[in-house]
Amino acid sequence: LKQREQKWIKRRTAPGLQFIRAEIQLNRETDVLRGLENVYSNIFNELPDKDRYLAKKDLLSTIEDDGTALAKGLSLMGACLSKTVDDTHVEALMVDWTRLFRGVAPDYGPLPPFESMWRKEDGILETLAGIYAAHGVSVEGGITTMPDYIGVELAFISFLLENGKERDAADFARQHPAVWIDDFCRKALEYAETDYYKGLLTSLPDLVKLFV
Repeated sequence: LKQREQKWIKRRTAPGLQFIRAEIQLNRETDVLRGLENVYSNIFNELPDKDRYLAKKDLLSTIEDDGTALAKGLSLMGACLSKTVDDTHVEALMVDWTRLFRGVAPDYGPLPPFESMWRKEDGILETLAGIYAAHGVSVEGGITTMPDYIGVELAFISFLLENGKERDAADFARQHPAVWIDDFCRKALEYAETDYYKGLLTSLPDLVKLFV
């Protein structure tokens, strides 16, 4: 699912997660909601470098921890982005990304975030390919563009929202990522070594549930 550079968030005067959550409650197709989905899909789909990492700063650095898992995770990510970033920091992010999402070895990290690996049911890849095709989307490329990879599933939700298909996005989230993402994030947190990815894994289940 090809990723596109987008101006996915408008400047607002009221920062913080409370504002974002109010926007979601009033209109689930806001720029903010689509923006979060794009941010998360990009994090999973792209090996981090300094530019990609700092591109998330404008949104995530404004979010305050209000006690929810979503806010706690986003706040932790934002705190990381507010610090000085050097080559050592970026290297640590690259190592953690590989450990958490690539499935290098059973004793090195969790099972990678592919739906078929966590649900262990037949036909998942075929089902997902059919859903994507029905919406005119093709998935091509390497391992990070397998139909059941979480980065692809999140990008597809974002695509549906961008095209005004909120109900389809909710149905897809409920039937696919919401079924297995809690288990993945819980296990992956045991291996995460950077606060940035700890924040991602803490907040992702609640973000997915916003669409259900």
